[in-house]
Amino acid sequence: MRKWSAVTVVYILALILLWVYTGRVGMENRGFVFAGYGLTWGALLWYAFRLESRERTTARAVESFEVAGAEE
Repeated sequence: MRKWSAVTVVYILALILLWVYTGRVGMENRGFVFAGYGLTWGALLWYAFRLESRERTTARAVESFEVAGAEE
Protein backbone atom coordinates (compact mmCIF):
# COMPACT_ATOMS: atom_id res chain seq x y z
CA MET A 1 0.00 0.00 0.00
CA ARG A 2 1.25 3.48 -0.89
CA LYS A 3 2.25 5.67 2.02
CA TRP A 4 1.09 9.26 1.55
CA SER A 5 3.30 12.06 2.84
CA ALA A 6 1.77 14.71 5.10
CA VAL A 7 2.46 17.41 2.52
CA THR A 8 0.55 15.48 -0.16
CA VAL A 9 -2.45 14.93 2.12
CA VAL A 10 -2.60 18.59 3.18
CA TYR A 11 -2.27 19.71 -0.46
CA ILE A 12 -5.11 17.43 -1.60
CA LEU A 13 -7.35 18.60 1.24
CA ALA A 14 -6.59 22.23 0.41
CA LEU A 15 -7.51 21.62 -3.24
CA ILE A 16 -10.79 19.96 -2.23
CA LEU A 17 -11.68 22.83 0.09
CA LEU A 18 -10.79 25.34 -2.62
CA TRP A 19 -13.01 23.55 -5.15
CA VAL A 20 -15.90 23.39 -2.66
CA TYR A 21 -15.54 27.07 -1.84
CA THR A 22 -15.25 27.95 -5.53
CA GLY A 23 -18.45 26.04 -6.24
CA ARG A 24 -20.31 27.95 -3.52
CA VAL A 25 -19.01 31.33 -4.58
CA GLY A 26 -19.74 30.53 -8.20
CA MET A 27 -18.34 32.72 -10.91
CA GLU A 28 -18.65 35.89 -8.82
CA ASN A 29 -15.01 35.66 -7.83
CA ARG A 30 -12.99 34.16 -10.66
CA GLY A 31 -9.72 34.54 -8.77
CA PHE A 32 -10.52 31.42 -6.77
CA VAL A 33 -11.20 29.48 -9.96
CA PHE A 34 -7.87 30.51 -11.48
CA ALA A 35 -6.10 29.79 -8.18
CA GLY A 36 -7.57 26.28 -8.25
CA TYR A 37 -6.40 25.73 -11.80
CA GLY A 38 -2.94 27.06 -10.94
CA LEU A 39 -2.61 24.82 -7.89
CA THR A 40 -3.78 21.79 -9.84
CA TRP A 41 -1.35 22.30 -12.73
CA GLY A 42 1.42 23.11 -10.27
CA ALA A 43 0.76 19.86 -8.42
CA LEU A 44 0.74 17.83 -11.63
CA LEU A 45 3.99 19.35 -12.88
CA TRP A 46 5.67 18.91 -9.49
CA TYR A 47 4.56 15.27 -9.32
CA ALA A 48 5.76 14.56 -12.87
CA PHE A 49 9.13 16.17 -12.12
CA ARG A 50 9.42 14.16 -8.90
CA LEU A 51 8.67 10.89 -10.73
CA GLU A 52 11.19 11.67 -13.46
CA SER A 53 13.82 12.57 -10.87
CA ARG A 54 13.14 9.32 -9.00
CA GLU A 55 13.47 7.29 -12.22
CA ARG A 56 16.80 8.95 -13.06
CA THR A 57 18.10 8.26 -9.56
CA THR A 58 17.00 4.62 -9.79
CA ALA A 59 18.63 4.23 -13.22
CA ARG A 60 21.90 5.66 -11.87
CA ALA A 61 21.81 3.32 -8.89
CA VAL A 62 21.17 0.28 -11.10
CA GLU A 63 23.96 1.33 -13.46
CA SER A 64 26.49 1.79 -10.65
CA PHE A 65 25.43 -1.55 -9.17
CA GLU A 66 25.96 -3.27 -12.53
CA VAL A 67 29.39 -1.64 -12.94
CA ALA A 68 30.38 -2.70 -9.42
CA GLY A 69 29.21 -6.25 -10.18
CA ALA A 70 31.23 -6.37 -13.39
CA GLU A 71 34.42 -5.28 -11.61
CA GLU A 72 34.27 -8.15 -9.14
